[in-house]
Amino acid sequence: MRSRAFYTVLYCGVGSVTAMSSREGLAQAKAAVTAKTTADTSTAHAAVAIPDTVPETVPGPVTAAAEIGVRAFSGALTPQQLGKFEEYRDLRSGMLLQQLLLGYAPADGFRWYQLTASNIGLLDQTVALRAKQPGLFDVQLHWDRIPHTFSTDGRSLLTEASPGVYTLPVPRPDTAAFNRAPFIGPIRSVWDPVKLAVAVTPSEAWDFKAEYTRIGKSGDRPMGQAFGGSNNHASEILEPIDQTVDNLKVSQSYAEQRFQLVATYDLSVFQNNIKSVASDNPLVTTSTATGGSSQARTSLAPSNLAHTAIVVGGLNLPLRTRITGSAALSWWRQNDAFIPATSNTAITDPRIAQEPKSLGGSATTDNMSASISSRPLSFLTFAGRFRSYSFADHATTSIVPLIVLNDRSVAPADTARRDPFSRRNADFSGTWQLIEPVSLTAGYAWEQIQRDSLVRNVVRTNERTPRMSLDFTGIQWVTLRASYSKGWRRGGAYTQTATSENPNAQRFDEADRNLERTDIMASATPIDPLTISGTWQVGHDLYPHSLYGVLSDRSAAAGADVSYTLTNRVSAGAGLMRETFVDVMRVQYRTGVQLNNPTYSWVGNNTDLVTSASADLKVTVIPDRLEAGGTYEMSRARYAMATTNPIVPIGGTAAQNTSATAFDLPQVTQNLQPIDVYVRYQFTRDWAFTARYHGELYTQNDYKTLGLNPATATSATNMYLFLANNYQNYDARYFTISFSYHPQLLRIGRSTI
Repeated sequence: MRSRAFYTVLYCGVGSVTAMSSREGLAQAKAAVTAKTTADTSTAHAAVAIPDTVPETVPGPVTAAAEIGVRAFSGALTPQQLGKFEEYRDLRSGMLLQQLLLGYAPADGFRWYQLTASNIGLLDQTVALRAKQPGLFDVQLHWDRIPHTFSTDGRSLLTEASPGVYTLPVPRPDTAAFNRAPFIGPIRSVWDPVKLAVAVTPSEAWDFKAEYTRIGKSGDRPMGQAFGGSNNHASEILEPIDQTVDNLKVSQSYAEQRFQLVATYDLSVFQNNIKSVASDNPLVTTSTATGGSSQARTSLAPSNLAHTAIVVGGLNLPLRTRITGSAALSWWRQNDAFIPATSNTAITDPRIAQEPKSLGGSATTDNMSASISSRPLSFLTFAGRFRSYSFADHATTSIVPLIVLNDRSVAPADTARRDPFSRRNADFSGTWQLIEPVSLTAGYAWEQIQRDSLVRNVVRTNERTPRMSLDFTGIQWVTLRASYSKGWRRGGAYTQTATSENPNAQRFDEADRNLERTDIMASATPIDPLTISGTWQVGHDLYPHSLYGVLSDRSAAAGADVSYTLTNRVSAGAGLMRETFVDVMRVQYRTGVQLNNPTYSWVGNNTDLVTSASADLKVTVIPDRLEAGGTYEMSRARYAMATTNPIVPIGGTAAQNTSATAFDLPQVTQNLQPIDVYVRYQFTRDWAFTARYHGELYTQNDYKTLGLNPATATSATNMYLFLANNYQNYDARYFTISFSYHPQLLRIGRSTI
């Protein structure tokens, strides 16, 4: 199905090129086309970014280049170790068609056509076509597959009887049988985006662009399935993925020296071909009105569509002043049929028949902005902008006659609460060039958020953030930028929306906040072969009026990069970055009548530490003949949570006091170290041989998944089933040997589709 979609779009793309070529008017003077080339380069869609590899380095109208090789592992990984190793890529052994380029340029030199491809036949392959005549048209077609492997060591006894329906044997297996469950193979989703982009420039003032993207999604991903609510058993299953996303974007722009206008229409259609997922209850085989259902069912993402219209205009005024304004309106629609209110056939309440059939979902957003920038004097620049965004829900279904709780009991009717939301932003800044190498910028930002009082605790918050920055750019070999900002967010009264909420707790996105940021970035080239750059960033969010919830959030990052060209044959580089995040939160253990026992409070200090380093080396042994080099990277992450009780827990039962006593969580670590070493020998100008050694070490230690079994029974009536999937440690070592034809043309990167 994915291939048919690609070839259908391919046919349309070729048809577009043919139609435009037939009317392009070859009598048009080549000089006129050349004069327009620079101005019209922007007609290429940045989102489709195929390199402009015009075949000028090889004589003749046809250009060809390719790299073919073989990959072999010195020690094969087990099928269960491939999860992290192939998380977003396909690294199977065997023959490889790594890169391919075919180009054609007619003798007149007006147009050129190009086909590029990489990793052909693999899950992460890329294929792109492009036809272009600068100043007239640009047509691009992309197919860029993206795999995402969640795990390769999941285990389960569930059988998928049909898409999205999982069954268990009768009688139900016991815990030991689940823990002996076989591996189920890779849990993976694959995205197949195909994009066609057309840009036509009939004149210097007018520019038309059209893009059509179709993304096919297939595979599975883990999800949870509950049976009877949070205090009962649950199962981890696979969500089947069979989805498509169709996007159409059309824009027309007009530009002259003083005035520019762009109008855009965007249509997005999401189709989910599997509406729900169901699985057997691991402890119940016969449904009863109070004992629960033998099967649970969960709705999946509904099909929907969205229309968006955007208008952007710009006006150039005297005194080097420019005004820009934009307006965007969106309309979202979703009306998929509801799944049944319950899977329990023993519940026969007549009100179930009165349940609405669908949501009648409809929502709108509007986004308007305006900005102005002016440089009235050579040493003085001003800028300002304002943005307003709002969201409104217009769904037609608001009331359901009853709610079936956990497939066990019936609750009274309920009314849906809408959640309107609006945000306004304003920003003003001025830059003053004190002396030629030094400039000072001062700015002030304001943000206001308006919420629905029925669903959020704070109706309105205002945040104000003044800032200053100093730039030093007057000396050719050194650049320095330092900035500092400090802000305050304040809201109205914090109110409880439910009696079950802790009256002293505040949500971090609504609570009063003080923020502070400091950034310093520097770059220096003291001598021509040497470049040094560094960065230092510190941030602190403080919630001064929060008794519970997030109290403080600190972050710090420091890093440096060095590149050095020792000679015209040897160059090297290295980099180091260290990031630290410390979050402090206060929580209260609540149970039974002990809902607000102050001694049941505990404080958690969450610390994340991430260190990354890299080094690279390139050596030209024989100019234009023999080259060698390599790269090494290291990334280490550590997470730890230390907890404490400010007051020893008392006042409850012995069991409650024990449960309220805090303890430190085990440390979680991850370590990834890839290394790549290569030697390239160029036989002739056209042919080259490359040998690469790749090594990759991955280790992790996570107490949440380490030694996880597929089944855990906490009592005779509670069981928790897991896929027991977890990225396993590995030490991969493999070799790639390839031959390339015209290697100087093979610089094909992945698209940004």
